Amino acid sequence: MRCLSAVLVFAIALLPVSVSLAGSFEAGLVKDSDFNRWVCRDVTPSPRPTGYACRRAGFGDCAQCDTIVLTNTSGATLSADIEISGDGFDDHVGGGAFAFLANCPDRDEPAPTMPCHSVAAGGRCLQDFEFCPSHSGESKGEIKITVQGPHGTETQTIPIVANAVYSSAIQGAESILNDHRAELTKLPHVKRVSIDKDGDTISIKVEVEGDSDDDVDHVDEDIEQAQRMIPPQIEGLPVEVTRYEDVGYASEPVRRACGWQINRACLPCARACD
Repeated sequence: MRCLSAVLVFAIALLPVSVSLAGSFEAGLVKDSDFNRWVCRDVTPSPRPTGYACRRAGFGDCAQCDTIVLTNTSGATLSADIEISGDGFDDHVGGGAFAFLANCPDRDEPAPTMPCHSVAAGGRCLQDFEFCPSHSGESKGEIKITVQGPHGTETQTIPIVANAVYSSAIQGAESILNDHRAELTKLPHVKRVSIDKDGDTISIKVEVEGDSDDDVDHVDEDIEQAQRMIPPQIEGLPVEVTRYEDVGYASEPVRRACGWQINRACLPCARACD
């Protein structure tokens, strides 16, 4: 189901979010229902975002968000850089550019490209992002679009909001962690603390990073030091001390392998990814 969900983010409809960059660029977010109309130039972006920009997320999961679309309304090629900030918001940019076939019933339209780097005059591009929360409740972020052309550089921002809903058990564990987060993160070599869930067991995960990722023995010593300083339980929650690993969310490789390169004109074929 996650794979299908990843694919559906490309069939995305217009969220009321868009701004014109000095008459040379239009930027906005689209959802499922209006994507083809945007491709066929039957819909233009609206002025401001309303509601959540992403689907509701659960604990340990990522939610698909509306897709960023850009239209070059100038007469020159423009370069675009998109930055997405905010707790839990994660952008995805593929290794190479490619285009989707426009599926317009009465005419041919140049297809938008992905991701947004260089946009020809009159061209369009799109970029994907998702919400992978680190806490329950609302998270706020920002999309920053920097456009550079023959007449200089312009920057525009779009505010985004997403919501995460956790079970009461996870929320209780999160509250305990928040009460002890400061004291845990002050310990030597502690890189990150979080809630972990394995089956029915909820625990506090403390990740330790050494001075060098290549010095495995040194990291093991730092883990043992942290284990001596941290009790095995905090307010009834088991504590696991482990090595820090900077890895992406599990949904990303699934989306890249299965979702990104499926043509929108053949979207039903994406069900093969289930």
